Amino acid sequence: MSYFINNKSYDNLYQVAKDAYKSSTFFSSYFKSDEFLKLISNVNQEKYEKIQKLKVLVMPEDVFVFRVSYILNPYMSFRLNGFCFKNLQSLGEAILAYGPDYNTTLMEIIRYQLLSKYMTSSRASKADPDLFKKVIEIEHLGENDSLLAYFMLGYLLSAKNSIIYHNKEYKNICNLTYYLFKEEPDLATLGNSLSHSALLKAYGIYHPEEKLDEFFHLIKSLETNEKQLNDFLNTKK
Repeated sequence: MSYFINNKSYDNLYQVAKDAYKSSTFFSSYFKSDEFLKLISNVNQEKYEKIQKLKVLVMPEDVFVFRVSYILNPYMSFRLNGFCFKNLQSLGEAILAYGPDYNTTLMEIIRYQLLSKYMTSSRASKADPDLFKKVIEIEHLGENDSLLAYFMLGYLLSAKNSIIYHNKEYKNICNLTYYLFKEEPDLATLGNSLSHSALLKAYGIYHPEEKLDEFFHLIKSLETNEKQLNDFLNTKK
């Protein structure tokens, strides 16, 4: 059976699901329409009932489209509101690429616990239970600290050893700090910014060899601890 949706012809609903992320506004309305609901009820009653339950929940339109898409096609790669990733490593790399800021669409992965839902529907949770457990733990952390959870997910999935900070990549905390020293003359402002950085906290969690607890202690009072911080950084060269 073929379908003509949003000026495009599809051979099946699996193909519709693969394309839905490209136009969340359209498909959010379409997936709630009588036309679509009647269609899906005739094709698969179980999927129809799942979608009906989603309709009554409050969520952004792109999250609704995501949830419906994986009901229709559980085994496609991760895709959300214009983003499509060939694997979870590339998803992690995309998350970190915005550091120390975040992308609002990718933050929804944390806020609406989308990765665990994806892994459950695709059965990746069974294929890699250790990863699934870590994802669940990060999503739970996100209920209280979404920004830290965001960057932790990025490091978990990407396995990156570097830090991306305002579109530049640094191999470690030492390289980043030396660069920022040159760019920011106000040491108090710099110290406050770095000591509260969720990106650096996440980096430190996945790279304990960097001893960032000592770094954060020194950075909190950067003006008075500048010499000690320099000594600390020199040991990392």
